Amino acid sequence: MTDFFDIHPRLLELSRQAEELCVGAFARIAENEEYNGQKVLAAFRKAGVSEAHLKGTTGYGYDDRGREGLDTIFAAVFGAEDALVRHTFVSGTHALATALFGVLRPGELLVSVTGAPYDTLEETIGIRGDSDGSLMDWGVKYRQVELLPDGAPDFAAIAEAAKEARVIYIQRSRGYSLRPSLTVEVIGQIAQTAKAENPDVIVMVDNCYGELVEKREPTQVGADLMAGSLIKNPGGGIASTGGYIAGRKELVERCAELLSPAFADVAFELGHNGEKYELILVPEGDRTRLFQLAYFQKRAPKELLDKWNILVGRTRSSGFGLRMNGQDITPEDVQVWAEKTEDNGVGLRLYCEKLAPLWKEDQNQVYHMIYILLDQSLGELAAMRYVDYLDILDTPAEGAAMTLDQLADFVAAEVDPEGWPQANDPELAGQRYTAYEGKPSEEEEWPLRADVYVGVTCCVPLLKGYFQGDDYYMDRLHRDGVVPGFFYYPLDGVDRKEILNLRDQLEQAITARCGEGIVTFTGGATGTCYGYLDFIAWDLRTLLDAAVEVFAGAPVKWAAFHTFRFNVNGIGLKQSDEE
Repeated sequence: MTDFFDIHPRLLELSRQAEELCVGAFARIAENEEYNGQKVLAAFRKAGVSEAHLKGTTGYGYDDRGREGLDTIFAAVFGAEDALVRHTFVSGTHALATALFGVLRPGELLVSVTGAPYDTLEETIGIRGDSDGSLMDWGVKYRQVELLPDGAPDFAAIAEAAKEARVIYIQRSRGYSLRPSLTVEVIGQIAQTAKAENPDVIVMVDNCYGELVEKREPTQVGADLMAGSLIKNPGGGIASTGGYIAGRKELVERCAELLSPAFADVAFELGHNGEKYELILVPEGDRTRLFQLAYFQKRAPKELLDKWNILVGRTRSSGFGLRMNGQDITPEDVQVWAEKTEDNGVGLRLYCEKLAPLWKEDQNQVYHMIYILLDQSLGELAAMRYVDYLDILDTPAEGAAMTLDQLADFVAAEVDPEGWPQANDPELAGQRYTAYEGKPSEEEEWPLRADVYVGVTCCVPLLKGYFQGDDYYMDRLHRDGVVPGFFYYPLDGVDRKEILNLRDQLEQAITARCGEGIVTFTGGATGTCYGYLDFIAWDLRTLLDAAVEVFAGAPVKWAAFHTFRFNVNGIGLKQSDEE
């Protein structure tokens, strides 16, 4: 080296001596590395991991082989009964918090036996900052046992604290302190000490930075539960997010039950296309949700779009397969008899021989599987846009059939050649209108819209909910600050030939006065007495202010606003001269 750099020989000698002193440590690290490498490979082999496990999920979550295989691998590597590994854990703290909230209940005691935890967890517990939503705010009690001056656990104090504890919490890593990190052997001694005093106590370990450092893991020496981050040791510098929880099966399941409701009412997928993260917002067949997602996508902040692609609806996927209830099903396995409907849609009759036994036992499950395959074959938004009806047959129909993977070509060629290229555009997908007819009421007194004899809508669920007195969609939209409703006004004095023109003029004038992003009009109807103009309001106050001004100059005697709730009153926007 002195041939190339001016390094003093004394420094080179010291470097050589240092390497000799570290030979033993490096040998132990190499031995652990080889052992744990083989352990991980054996776990992959035992789980039967193959290319099929690497396919993207549909988002429905049924029998997701990749997810279940990953859980199995982590459980095997950590010597645990079960594991919960999710990219939706945004950090190790998130995984730890989920584990703590999963196993603790109000009135129970959490004892940290390695002094104060990481500062990121202090707010979760409630010992720092605003305690709203913390464990302590929830009624969980907290105590901590300090380490001895040399950084070792205080076993006598741990034994005493364990008597009343529900969870003994151990932070394995030194974190930002100068105390030594805990070895697996020492963690086992803490677990043994605590359980000698309280056999029912749960020993939980913050295992961040500790994974695969030794041949054994805390769950192999008495820890009941442990959690950590994928962006540290387990992710190998590859994972950009995620975390895990591993341990006794019943405890992991409790944590999973806590995690699942957080995503129960939000359907989405996450991914990365090599350049940006992708958030795929999924309407799951709900047309009212489609309007919301399209609205959000169009108005996502520029700062977000610099790093993320925001997509609405699952796109078509070639070579897609589905495994459910022990069956591998592909679109090629599904026969389709398709016919074009009047409104440039398609009606489908389908038969799948592989699903025939399941059809006899659980028809709902078969429909779920067929709709998943349909989304992947057409694209989710195209399926919502074009499929007017879908029947599943218990025996094949007569006549020539295509397979489900050929359906997109049929729609593109026979159903809507002009519209197909934009079939999965979220705004256009929501603009397919359905015409309907009604029989006007002959009663002297009738509720609003009972006089309708013809109309169009691009949001059928709102109309159905209104007439059936079902407020499900109204309630869900209201929770997000969105108000679906309609304007209504008398048609006496309006020439029948001008009824539709009047409605169009009102829509155009209100849209122009509101500006962009205030309202989405969804159709309208004509009754024997009233005209109706339907909408979804993103900013109701601005919309009503604009409507008052527009109706003031409109050729109608009066006008009013009503939501799609059946049993409520309307709000006047314009009064007649007589009133």
